[in-house]
Amino acid sequence: MYSVEDASTIAALAAVPEPSSLALLGLGGVALILRRRM
Repeated sequence: MYSVEDASTIAALAAVPEPSSLALLGLGGVALILRRRM
């Protein structure tokens, strides 16, 4: 059922964090920067 291609795709997806968690990290970084300026 699974080919080598599927396994490498799954490995690549696992190495990259989820878009939602990445967005949360980005928002946290922006919030910290804005907080320091005020």
